[in-house]
Amino acid sequence: MRSSAARPASSGGVRVALLLDQPGEVEAVLPVIQRAETRGDLVLSAFLSPAFAQGRPHMAKRLVECHGATVLANASTDDVPLANFDVALAPVVSNHPRHALAQRFIRQARVAGLATATMQHGLDNVGISRSHDIGSSGAYVIETDIVCVWFPDSHIPAQCAPALRPRLVHTGRAFPASPVDLQGGRELRIGVFENLHWNLYDDRFRKAFQSNLRQTAAAFPQVRFVVKPHPGGRWLPRFGESGWPPNIEMFDPDDDIARYDAFDVISRMSAVITTPSTIALDAAWLNRPVVLISTEGADLYEGLGILDGWETWRTFVAEVALGEYDTSGQAAFLARSVRSGDGGAAICDALIGAVR
Repeated sequence: MRSSAARPASSGGVRVALLLDQPGEVEAVLPVIQRAETRGDLVLSAFLSPAFAQGRPHMAKRLVECHGATVLANASTDDVPLANFDVALAPVVSNHPRHALAQRFIRQARVAGLATATMQHGLDNVGISRSHDIGSSGAYVIETDIVCVWFPDSHIPAQCAPALRPRLVHTGRAFPASPVDLQGGRELRIGVFENLHWNLYDDRFRKAFQSNLRQTAAAFPQVRFVVKPHPGGRWLPRFGESGWPPNIEMFDPDDDIARYDAFDVISRMSAVITTPSTIALDAAWLNRPVVLISTEGADLYEGLGILDGWETWRTFVAEVALGEYDTSGQAAFLARSVRSGDGGAAICDALIGAVR
């Protein structure tokens, strides 16, 4: 798909223009940015859309001050100096309407003769592990030259389109370097993560979620429940119930997004409860007991426990408190979901390989 007029990389290393547009993109790509800064063969320059800067102001400030990112003046990629780069990277791109800016960026880059790349940013990833939207017959399409994916080549999701498979590069996940285990003292802390996709759930699910959380907190007053809403949706702070028990702490990402990075929160927890999302993968990788709140589309998470009612919430917390929760299924889940090795380095290598 790359233009036949594509030019070779410069002698100073492969130059990558990175577009960040969606608020949730940075967790997947930040370790790649950090890894690139330790190498001499790759120069990665980030450009932040106004939507990203407004949705993640603390992270945008960090990217500008610590990593030299540029905030675009307008919701357009016309000001990105593509002539100065060899590769265009958009962490989230497809023909989904929300990815319109990234898709335009990739098309502009192709016309300019750049190699183009994207990467898996979640387990439930449009165009890779999810081919269609719920209620829609139109397939997702990814147009980049390469797609860096987490899973090994022996576990390509069945939903992945045949046309996309030759462009997959099995790099693994770029996890943060040297994660610190921040569990402290003997306090039992359960992280409860709200998913971005609340629009996919009905009122019955939302009410059950809140009721089960409230009942479980009341049954275990000595346990601290840390609720982490998704920064892209903030459903619970905006639309959820109020008057939570005192042992429930709500981390509203709108208060201080930098402080409430999901990976950082998981590292401080004893165990994790989440709707189907990448949080489950990160928790398993950090060796935390993790279970899913029962919803549709959980087939990608085979091996993890399922909570389907108040009694299962209570049993999970009780078993974690006693150190008796069986995590044996988490190893198989990880092996199927993530290729082993240094994913950040492998993604950098893939970006270089797209040019040379």
